[in-house]
Amino acid sequence: MSLEVHRMVEQGAMENSECILCATCADVCPRDVISLVFRKGK
Repeated sequence: MSLEVHRMVEQGAMENSECILCATCADVCPRDVISLVFRKGK
């Protein structure tokens, strides 16, 4: 699996059906602009 994270960040949309919420993109982001947050649903 390979997601186009750079493109998704530029578009401001980090949603992809292939994402497994592993947070690797956030861990390796050189500019520290990606974070993974879990929120309680309504």
